[in-house]
Amino acid sequence: MSDNQLSGSIPSSLANISNLENMFFFNNILSGSIPIELGNLKSLIDLKANHNQLIGTIPSSLANLSNLQHLYLHQNKLSRPIPIKLGNLESLTVLGVGDNQISGSIPSTLANLSNLQYLYLNENKLFGTIPQGLGSLELFHLQMYNNRLSGHLPEDLCNGGKLQLLIVNGNQLTALASIHALKYLDISHNNFHGQLSQNWSKCKNLTALMMAYNNISGSIPPEFGNSTQLQRLDLSSNSLVGEIPKEFEKMKSMFYLYLSDNQLSDIIPQELGSLHHLLALDLSKKYIEWVDSKKYWLLGIPLLLES
Repeated sequence: MSDNQLSGSIPSSLANISNLENMFFFNNILSGSIPIELGNLKSLIDLKANHNQLIGTIPSSLANLSNLQHLYLHQNKLSRPIPIKLGNLESLTVLGVGDNQISGSIPSTLANLSNLQYLYLNENKLFGTIPQGLGSLELFHLQMYNNRLSGHLPEDLCNGGKLQLLIVNGNQLTALASIHALKYLDISHNNFHGQLSQNWSKCKNLTALMMAYNNISGSIPPEFGNSTQLQRLDLSSNSLVGEIPKEFEKMKSMFYLYLSDNQLSDIIPQELGSLHHLLALDLSKKYIEWVDSKKYWLLGIPLLLES
């Protein structure tokens, strides 16, 4: 029943279809709350009600769906905290509740979702710290951007070696975990501080690194030039000093380079001229060249929730 411009509320009587395995309501204009009776559908594997106008809370009764693997509720108007009992959904591989009005803290019970691979909590009103237990999950994608989260990222967040995409910009985070397997990292608009580590060059899978609008100081390590696979680097609006490393000439895959609003040297290395694939270069407050960033912003990395 997806993509049909359906309106009204979700009938609670659907809970009488006891053998139902897939329930798709996405891309409609459904309103009202999610019926608590849906928690009786013990055979349900997929529940997709994203891109509607649903309100109210996420029913804690959904925690009874022991076979549920995919829960898509993003882009609605859901509010109130995430039910603690959702941590009982041990079969869940995807939890998408982004772009709602969900408040409260992130339940530590989500660390019990041992099969979870994709977690989307972005664009809500979540606050507090990120539960350390999430570091024990072997996630592929983690999005928590545009909330009110604070404190440290879990130290073990990337130890599983599978996390490819981490987007936590637009929070109040202050410390970063060790990250080696990532392909895409956005920690901009936070409160990260300290100096850039030369170990970033050891992240051989990283194609996009965004750290703008933080409190990062010191110089840019020349070892950054060894990140030859990097396609997008944004260090703008920090407190960086010193020269732009000549070693950047080795970054032949670079499309977007943003270093504006720092205290870097006025000398532009001529070696930057060898970056023939560069589409945008920002060394101050004026662009040398500008393209629509939305067209390329994920550089080929698909977002599961965009489809």
